[in-house]
Amino acid sequence: MSETALPLAAPLAPHRRIFEQQLYAISPFGTLVTTLLIFAFLMGTFALALLVDGYPPLIHTPHGWTLSDGVWPAFTLSVLIAVALGMQRYARTRDLADHIALQAVMPDCMEQERRMYDHVGLRRLRIASVMGALFGMIPTLVAVPQSLVMREPAMFAWFFVVNAFMATLFARGIVQSMRAAENWARSIDQSLVIDLLRVESLNVIGRHGARSALIWFSVAGAILLFFVGHNMNALTMAVLLLAAVMGIWIFVRPMERVHKQIRTAKHAELEAVRREIQAARVQVPHDPAAATKLQGLLAYEARIEHVREWPFDQPTAIRVAAYLLIPAIPWFGQAIAGYFVANFVHTAV
Repeated sequence: MSETALPLAAPLAPHRRIFEQQLYAISPFGTLVTTLLIFAFLMGTFALALLVDGYPPLIHTPHGWTLSDGVWPAFTLSVLIAVALGMQRYARTRDLADHIALQAVMPDCMEQERRMYDHVGLRRLRIASVMGALFGMIPTLVAVPQSLVMREPAMFAWFFVVNAFMATLFARGIVQSMRAAENWARSIDQSLVIDLLRVESLNVIGRHGARSALIWFSVAGAILLFFVGHNMNALTMAVLLLAAVMGIWIFVRPMERVHKQIRTAKHAELEAVRREIQAARVQVPHDPAAATKLQGLLAYEARIEHVREWPFDQPTAIRVAAYLLIPAIPWFGQAIAGYFVANFVHTAV
């Protein structure tokens, strides 16, 4: 999450790679395999904690076998961390592929990542790391009874560390997103190149924003796995809403800013061509060539009037609309699983 909305000019120098980037930089595998390995590592260490504490992952109830308390939250936390890191890496890789197109319409993008990791950016990142870790550790310390800690110390240690790590990633993601938004605003205001006859060249900005939003919506979907396991509480719901709002904001903010720039450029061009139309219209009765020029100017005016004012195309808009449905997937999954259990498992018994 910590690279959300990060426009990439070139791969970072090794000494500027932050922790989330290092995980994939040192991995000899691709994005998917590395992400699966992260998930397997988290679940593997949890299984080891179960073994150390002698805690059964499954218990038998009058309604059949079910997961023991803590197993589903551990699975959800592992999915959440893996999704956040994996989607962040995916977005970064795709942004690198779009680098040349982005630089063509926003030359200042070469400076954006340097500003992301200047002394101000790194200081904010360190503060976010500390605050996030505390936010993850304190609720675990307060909410877990001492008797449970003594009975299952390995499980407690696992949740303590993983909660702190997850909260740290979340806090870093928010800070990085806000820092990136500042850099985007500066680059849009200072170096955005708008060619009204090739406005589709700005689609790269829409694609970038869509990928950034995808990270946050995927995180929101992973958080909703707590709902499937009936582990939702007020704090989890607040984090879910924050992730969804971040996804919307990180896409809408730069799009709206570029939209204003396009409208301004379009208005200025229309005013200029309409002045030429007015002058040519006066000359038509006296200059036959003016009539031809007037027709060309009228055609050009119509062309400019129909220039779209948003920096994304229809496929990107549809893609973002689909991303909005990602958080609903766990609800559908629970409904399907419930239907399967009710109509097949019970029938078989």
